[in-house]
Amino acid sequence: MSNQANAVMVDGVNVTTEQILAWIQQWTETNNLKVPSDLNQTFAEAGFDSMHSVELAFFLEERLKIKIDDTVLFDYPPGDEP
Repeated sequence: MSNQANAVMVDGVNVTTEQILAWIQQWTETNNLKVPSDLNQTFAEAGFDSMHSVELAFFLEERLKIKIDDTVLFDYPPGDEP
């Protein structure tokens, strides 16, 4: 799948998945946290609490210019709840 297929428009500019992940990495490093090490690790297991979730959602909202649910980092696919 191409990088363009994973892009969203923000203020007329394509923002890629890689850019969003880089923003998350930047935020986590600034806040002395770690991004989950693999797709099976949750943000909670990486040390995030509910306040971190809210703060990261606000951080991404500023960059993406869209509303992000504060609980999105703690949502689990059905059947995968911890």
